[in-house]
Amino acid sequence: SAYSKPLVLSGGVGRKAVNSEAAAMNRWLRRQSDFGALADSWDVILEEDSVSTRTNALHSLELLSQHSPLPQSVCLATSGFHSFRSWRTFWRAAADNPVLKDIHISALRGNGNLNLAGQWSSSAGFEETLQS
Repeated sequence: SAYSKPLVLSGGVGRKAVNSEAAAMNRWLRRQSDFGALADSWDVILEEDSVSTRTNALHSLELLSQHSPLPQSVCLATSGFHSFRSWRTFWRAAADNPVLKDIHISALRGNGNLNLAGQWSSSAGFEETLQS
């Protein structure tokens, strides 16, 4: 069978929310016309238990550590405001995970617009990740 790259959508249920952030991201992603052509090459994994950046990192990395083959890198997509904190939190959590201690963590530098073709392809290095 064809190899599917893991795509973890991470986020639990907020205080006034009914559905998880991960489920909302999944619905949004599947409505994007750009994703249709890529959908078969991705193994979309929902992480719906996290309540903070730290638990996003811990739960997401745990899910990735169970994926075969093991990913060599992680690229974080979040708001520009949250990008550095997310990268640092994931980097620290990966360093403490014996399976993923050598994984490369990077973060997209976006303008806050969630546009698959525009933001992902204009982000250094991530276009290669989508195509490889």
